[in-house]
Amino acid sequence: MSKLSLKTKMWLMILTIVLSVLAAVIYVPNLTSNWLKISAYIVLIAVILSSIRFLNNSIDQFTGEINRFTQELAAGNLDVKELTVTETGELGAIKENLNQMQQKLRSRIEEILSNLDKLETYSKELSASSEEGNATIEDTTDLIETISASIQQISASTQEVTSLAQESDSKTQAGQQKIEDILSTMHDINDSVSNSVEIIHDLEQNSQEIGQIIELIEDIAEQTNMLALNASIEAARAGSTSSNLENSEQAKVGSGFAVVAEEIRSLAEDTNQATEKIAGLITETQNKAAKGLKSIKEVKSYVEEEEEVIEETGQVFKQISQASQDTTAKIETTSHAAQDLAENSKEVQAATADIDEMSREIANSSQELRGVVEDLNQLLHQFNFSSTEVDSLIWKDKYSIGINKIDQQHQQLFEQVNKLISMTEKDKSQAEIEEVIDFLAQYTINHFETEEEIQQQYNYPDYEHHKEIHDNFVAEVKEAKSKLENGEMGSADLVKLNKMVSRWLVNHVKGIDQELGAHIAQQEE
Repeated sequence: MSKLSLKTKMWLMILTIVLSVLAAVIYVPNLTSNWLKISAYIVLIAVILSSIRFLNNSIDQFTGEINRFTQELAAGNLDVKELTVTETGELGAIKENLNQMQQKLRSRIEEILSNLDKLETYSKELSASSEEGNATIEDTTDLIETISASIQQISASTQEVTSLAQESDSKTQAGQQKIEDILSTMHDINDSVSNSVEIIHDLEQNSQEIGQIIELIEDIAEQTNMLALNASIEAARAGSTSSNLENSEQAKVGSGFAVVAEEIRSLAEDTNQATEKIAGLITETQNKAAKGLKSIKEVKSYVEEEEEVIEETGQVFKQISQASQDTTAKIETTSHAAQDLAENSKEVQAATADIDEMSREIANSSQELRGVVEDLNQLLHQFNFSSTEVDSLIWKDKYSIGINKIDQQHQQLFEQVNKLISMTEKDKSQAEIEEVIDFLAQYTINHFETEEEIQQQYNYPDYEHHKEIHDNFVAEVKEAKSKLENGEMGSADLVKLNKMVSRWLVNHVKGIDQELGAHIAQQEE
């Protein structure tokens, strides 16, 4: 019976009353009079009407309750009080189904809002990254155009340099030929000087031999002079001692001998004087020959040195010629490479234009996505229930973990993330970037230390994993700060930083940290 519906129960009750009255009228003897029968029928009809009215009121009450509940749901009020299920059977099942529908609808909308929460952050991140990418692509396009023009200039310059290098190589070869000619001439000069040295050396030897002959002649002249002197003395002595005719003849002979001796002496003196002059001339000739030999030897040494220098110069010219040829070949290779690079730069420029167009399409799609998210947010705002949150970049009390110091630091992070995203959506200054980076650097020092101390204080079971996540975040922030300090913070790095902090906001603060908050709340109960 407990499974029968209210309507069934009411009809069974009416049927029971009717049957009871009919039985009384028919089977009770005292109720056989017409008046009593009429009265019984009237009572029966009254009971039936009352039962019908009661049944209608019950049905109206049930349908009214259902109507009010569904109207609230239709108006978007998901906080409407659940239906109280007192009925059994189909009516009770209807209320239970409506309550389940409310709960599932509420759950699904909360899930949609949660996803929209992330989707809004990601769409803003995508939009900001796309804007940054567009600016980078425009800069890249300008740079490629500049590079292309420079490559064209390089190509023209390399052709000119190739011509100059070829001309230089030709002149170098001509210079090398002249060096070889000079070297050949120097060899001839060296040979001539060597021959002159030998001739002068022979003359010196001849002069020395002539000197020896002169010395012999001087000795002969000196001896002849001595003999003439002795002959004169003997002739004079013979003339002074002759007194008779015989002696007179002897005197004549002695006198003639004396004349001859005098002539011989005179010739000996002339010979001696001539030999002295010849000896002087030979001595002078020997001295000059010695000086000439010394000078010739010096010239020969100089010629030999110059010959070595010229040979070395010839080797240098050969090296220059080889280097010039190698340079010419490399310049030609560079020229071809520059031409290929120019062609490739045109292809890159075309590809960059395609990427730029794609990036703009992505930006437009991102804007459309944000518009869809906003439309969905407005649509879901029509459903009123206490947990509805649709803006992922605004701090809400539901993100609190119950520790004021941590919550305040999280609120500061929300502000900085909003500022970072706004920076990538518009022109940003170096000072603004430095402000966010400095905040994140200080945030990683203070916030993580405080949060990890609290985790240890409450014996958080996932402490090691939580700390590992913190360490990874610290490493990325340090890398960004290092690039900023070294002047290496580019657009791609800013987009990466934007993505990192946005993911941190969605996945960590609004996700993992909530588990920490639940653990702290459980520990304090």
